Amino acid sequence: MGGFLVHLLGLAAAAVWLRLRPRCRLNTLFLLWWIGLILSRQVPGLLSQAAGEAAPESGVLGSVASILAWIGSLLTLRALLGFVLWDRPWRRRERVWVVLFGAALVFGALSTSALPAVGFLALPLLFSYRWVSGMGVGRLALVTLSGVLSFALGLISLPANLPNASGLAGALRALPAETTILIPLYALLSLPASTGRIHLSIRRIWVRLVGSHLLAGLIPIVLVVLFLFLSGAFYLSEYRGAVGARLLTDASSVATGEIARGLAATGRIPPEPFGSRIGGQIILARLGTAPVEVVGERPAFSPDSLLACEVPSTRTPLLWDRRTVYLRARLDTLYQGAPLRIEALARVDSLHMERISRFVGMPVRVNPSMRASASAAVGPEDRGAWQLQWGSTLSCLRWISTGWADDDIFVSSSARFGEEFGTIFHGANEGSTGLVVFIALVVIAVLFLGAIWMTGVKVLEMGRSITHAVRSLTDGTAALRKGELDYRIRIEGEDELWGVADSFNQMAEGLERIRSLELEQQRRDEELRLAREIQQRLLPSGPPDVPGLELAGLSLPAREVGGDYFDFFVLGSGRVGLAIADVSGKGTPAALLMSAFRASLRSQDLDRLGPAEVLSRVNRFIHSSVDPGRFVTAFLAVIDPATGALRYSCAGHDAPLLIDADGTLSLLAEGGLLLGLQPQAHYPEAALTLAPGALLLGYTDGVTEAQDAAGDFFGNQRLEIALRGCSGRTCNQVLDRLVQEVRAFSPPGSQHDDITIIAARRP
Repeated sequence: MGGFLVHLLGLAAAAVWLRLRPRCRLNTLFLLWWIGLILSRQVPGLLSQAAGEAAPESGVLGSVASILAWIGSLLTLRALLGFVLWDRPWRRRERVWVVLFGAALVFGALSTSALPAVGFLALPLLFSYRWVSGMGVGRLALVTLSGVLSFALGLISLPANLPNASGLAGALRALPAETTILIPLYALLSLPASTGRIHLSIRRIWVRLVGSHLLAGLIPIVLVVLFLFLSGAFYLSEYRGAVGARLLTDASSVATGEIARGLAATGRIPPEPFGSRIGGQIILARLGTAPVEVVGERPAFSPDSLLACEVPSTRTPLLWDRRTVYLRARLDTLYQGAPLRIEALARVDSLHMERISRFVGMPVRVNPSMRASASAAVGPEDRGAWQLQWGSTLSCLRWISTGWADDDIFVSSSARFGEEFGTIFHGANEGSTGLVVFIALVVIAVLFLGAIWMTGVKVLEMGRSITHAVRSLTDGTAALRKGELDYRIRIEGEDELWGVADSFNQMAEGLERIRSLELEQQRRDEELRLAREIQQRLLPSGPPDVPGLELAGLSLPAREVGGDYFDFFVLGSGRVGLAIADVSGKGTPAALLMSAFRASLRSQDLDRLGPAEVLSRVNRFIHSSVDPGRFVTAFLAVIDPATGALRYSCAGHDAPLLIDADGTLSLLAEGGLLLGLQPQAHYPEAALTLAPGALLLGYTDGVTEAQDAAGDFFGNQRLEIALRGCSGRTCNQVLDRLVQEVRAFSPPGSQHDDITIIAARRP
């Protein structure tokens, strides 16, 4: 229970640290990560190795190592949460993730068998590595290397060999055990993100291709070669160790047989059963219950304890008394009717192992302890570089505090990296079979290197082609940015990038065409603007100031220029001429015909000829000047402001309205054909008196033929209704109200014809 509370205390400290959330930089988080990794994973082992044999008896060392590992775990957790919450707001989802993460850590503290579940429950939080964004190639490479080292150090650590501490030291070990799961897991998950962004951070494409080729081609080759070297060296070293162990076993069997033969032949135990070349042999013998006889140097252990051990030498040919390694040879037989047990021991010294090493071809050692400190190897040392030590195991009797125990001892040897290939090359000089193998390997190596060379050349050529195509596209876009629309990329291939270049050329042609159309449209718009200004100058800028007569007029073209026309003429006799006309068609042709009509009308003597004769003369001019089918409708009147006398004539135009002061409406419909249809058309003339307060209103068909959304026309009836509500208004007010009514009737922007209105009233 105390351990669980200490575990919760550590998690609470990490939570408070996270909640305060000082804004840590990435460098700080990496520093915390590595300090915590070293403290939690490597420092306990280093302390244990530094203490050596004193470690199992040192409870203080275990406590110190546990405390350091606990502190390192807190640092690692803080760095880990800083990484996964990097560039994330503290929202509900992040809080849920952190709560689940803490629940996983609490769950892992209940039992060591639940530790794998900690990594599984923490996975949703660990899939977050926004911190890799924005890094350059150099930093991403360092991060990738850091991830690989973190993964390795998270899985591999020096053996601690610490005592099974209880109390505080034992309670502190739950948190480091959980970080042992999380460190390599997060390092492994973040590796694809960092390595993937290295590729995206390289700006030059050919460098990306070469780098990808190296990763996809050369690195696997290097790994395969390294695998072959390591596997061959492991195999040779293990094989040599196994041969050494077999030779030791055979030597034990031979010595046992030598003892049996000597006893049977002479009735005496041979003093050197292992051979005369091996010195320092010890013979232990006991007949029945007699005391043990020792021949040779007395061993450091009790001879009675060894002879009391029932383990035969055929099963455990070696013996280690924690000081010296011996080769055993035991014989159990009957001698003179009593059981006889003989144990022969020979020190496994450097000379003995040298003969075995000479037979194997490499040094063979017997290593009673594989601890990192003080290896008790027996045999000649080999200090050659580029060698891998490995071997086999052999059973031996190991002395412990309570007696002899059956254990395994390591018989090691070594092999040079690539020694298997050197063997093949050596065999090529010894016989034809080795030469054939050597030639086959050389041919395969040449083909392999040739394939690598060909793929490398293709990658470089492809990189140059892609770089050239991209540079051409870059130059093309730069030219477009400068406005050089006539720039074209020279197509030098048929792949997708040159297809993009061809599309770029087509786009440039389209842009150039659009630009010419825009320029043409701008020219036309400018011409239309000038034409509109000219046309506006042809129309009166305002009504003349005539005593006894109020005048007003306006024209709203549907396009830039229109075909409607109105005008006022102040005649020499004091009378005033009124004109309103509508040219067939719209746009520029109608405007040109309107200008011709105005020029012809202005050239006539309206005061002397009168409206009808003027229309007849203008009709002949238009008929002779325009194409068949073009015509003009017009209304022409002369008013005497003093008397109100009105003379008028109409040439196919909509009949103007006359509204008396009492609201009575009448049409001025006297007239003839459209202007321009027949050269000898006759236009009658009518006369009437404009009473005081009466309003004369002329308009074009743009007023009555305005349409609503349903397609209905404004019509004469709506026009009359609008005019009846204009009593007491000025002429300008009447025109403004009429325009408002028409625009309110039609949808916005739906004017299809020119709107022109003219009005005259006697005060």
